[in-house]
Amino acid sequence: MKKRRLCCLLAGFCLLAAGCGRDLAVPDAPEKGGSGAQAADGKTRPEEKEDAKADWPEGAWRAEYLSYLEGTKSSEATYSFIYVDDDEIPELVVDTGIEAGGCALVTYHEGKGTDEFYTSRLNFQYMERENLVNNADGNMGDYWDIIVSIVDGKWECIAQGTHREKWEDGGVVFDKDGNAEEIYDWNGESVTQEEYEAALASCFDSDRAVNPSRYYVYEDARSLLLTGETSSAGHRYELVRSDATWEEAWRQCAQKGGYLAVITSTEEFLQISRQIREEDKTDLCFWIGMENPRDTERGYLGYCWKQPKDGGEEYTEVYPRYFNVYYDFWQEEEPSYTGLTKEGDETRENCVCMVYDGGADSFYWKDMPDDLQAADPSYAGRMGYICEYDEESQD
Repeated sequence: MKKRRLCCLLAGFCLLAAGCGRDLAVPDAPEKGGSGAQAADGKTRPEEKEDAKADWPEGAWRAEYLSYLEGTKSSEATYSFIYVDDDEIPELVVDTGIEAGGCALVTYHEGKGTDEFYTSRLNFQYMERENLVNNADGNMGDYWDIIVSIVDGKWECIAQGTHREKWEDGGVVFDKDGNAEEIYDWNGESVTQEEYEAALASCFDSDRAVNPSRYYVYEDARSLLLTGETSSAGHRYELVRSDATWEEAWRQCAQKGGYLAVITSTEEFLQISRQIREEDKTDLCFWIGMENPRDTERGYLGYCWKQPKDGGEEYTEVYPRYFNVYYDFWQEEEPSYTGLTKEGDETRENCVCMVYDGGADSFYWKDMPDDLQAADPSYAGRMGYICEYDEESQD
């Protein structure tokens, strides 16, 4: 493995969010048959994403990508599959999760093996099946557009532009409107802003460009390459109506031989969402297996999946640092970490519910106090939890 890749992928990334004083209420379910047109917060609803088994051709490319995955495995990286050129083999995206690490875009062509392009920082867009990628990003006053294409099985830079803030006498130069002046160049030649924008538009149509729509943790990316399905395919889920606290729900699932649901992919999120609808339980707030544990010396450590180990009530903590995977699952401004009780007192929210948003006709995650009913008695009769079992046939 290249030294650069190793350095990039060993770096950490944490999902941080802040907020205080929000109430504990979840959106009311609409009347039967009602639905909303879109999420009020403007985020992409998980239900809007295509849910289908990967229909990929057989071939040596799968083994090559599996080997690549093994070489980049880390607790921070996430993976996506996209179509840049117009063949039937997808390109592999490895997002390191940190800006300095950037992304690795990996292509495979028969007889030529894999080839990599490393983006400068994380942002890029691509024109699907039109063989164009734009690594458009910036850092500390320097910005760039790096246009790459796959040529004869290899990534090739076909155009590059940069623009940066103009400095004089040790400071940034501002125009009469108070905006920082910039210096532009395209393919190494000085140009005006208008010439830069025209050159960029002539080779890359930003209006038709897209971002990867779905990211995966390592286990799910590997499972997709091996089977065409995520690692949770075949799992069984039990939706239990119960006024249990989060801790009680966790232990009850462990005693049943399962675990409080660990949702690691959009496919799994959608599967559970469909089951909640089918069982007509959209009125419930369901505990899932995500918690923000407290260390007596270090305080709260950040959300993790709390999973049983050795088939008992002991547990392991798996920290979900995967911003790309989980972003669309959280309700707007969540996780908030604190909320208000029925009496208006601030309380710590350290556990996660899967809730139904009637206005958007969609499901989201929202953090809540472990003993939600103590904070808000109106939740009596509106609580539940989701037990997950690894084998579909398990009773």
